[in-house]
Amino acid sequence: MAEKPTRVQLFFRRLQNHPIIAVLFIVCLIVITAASFTDAIDKLMYFSHKYIYVPPVQEQLHSPVPPQAVVSKVVKKSAVPPASFETDVHKEEPLTGSVSSAATPVSTYDKPVSVPDTKPPRKVRQSVSIATSALRSETTSDRVRSVRALLMSLPKYLNAKEIALLAGSETTRHREQILELLVKRTKLGSLEPEDIPLVLGTETTNNRVDCIGIIAPFIRPPITGEQAAAILGSETTSHRVACLKPIAPLLKRPLSNSDVTRILRGTSTSDRTEAVKVLFGKAQSID
Repeated sequence: MAEKPTRVQLFFRRLQNHPIIAVLFIVCLIVITAASFTDAIDKLMYFSHKYIYVPPVQEQLHSPVPPQAVVSKVVKKSAVPPASFETDVHKEEPLTGSVSSAATPVSTYDKPVSVPDTKPPRKVRQSVSIATSALRSETTSDRVRSVRALLMSLPKYLNAKEIALLAGSETTRHREQILELLVKRTKLGSLEPEDIPLVLGTETTNNRVDCIGIIAPFIRPPITGEQAAAILGSETTSHRVACLKPIAPLLKRPLSNSDVTRILRGTSTSDRTEAVKVLFGKAQSID
């Protein structure tokens, strides 16, 4: 007497007669196996993060711009700044004929001077660093919306480095929208001028003009000619004139010859005439 086939055997015999159903069955088995494997991996990762994983030390800055070294807590407040600074012994006569202060080193156009920063370091606070981590994968309009959502959780007075960090690598109108949001969390005349190029990023032409217009009221005056040239960047012709207009009232006077050369660089003919009008105006006179 022949052995009676089991249900499993009967099932596979039916599949042989229906190849399409057999293929679908095999696909379902593969999907179920993959889902089970993925679930097992997730559980393993959760276990390792909860009981084994040690979080790395969080970096202070994630922007491509090299951050200023953070002063250690164990260093005394009266610590002397590093002595290795490039200085230029040649001091030029100011354009207006006034004598420059001996305490402020004047650099030539081709060899900028590095001036020691005697002010407390502008650190990136933990809440801003956490917000930056939340924004890490966001870009374009999604980043703008995320910054708007994070706005109330940010410190009341952001510094320029923190604004640059939150703006990330965004460009054009999206960077402008982010800056418009972030200046609501800072104070007029509070941003250090040497950090403004970080805020402006790689913006150029009309976008740089608009970004400078947004951030200019929040720059701490006065700004030196060297700092103004860094804010103007590589702009030329009418765009350089337009960038100069918002920051000209913030400039430290009197300007030296090298300051004027830096600021007017890239302008000529009618654009230089307009730049001179913006830089000196009716109230300025040349001796």
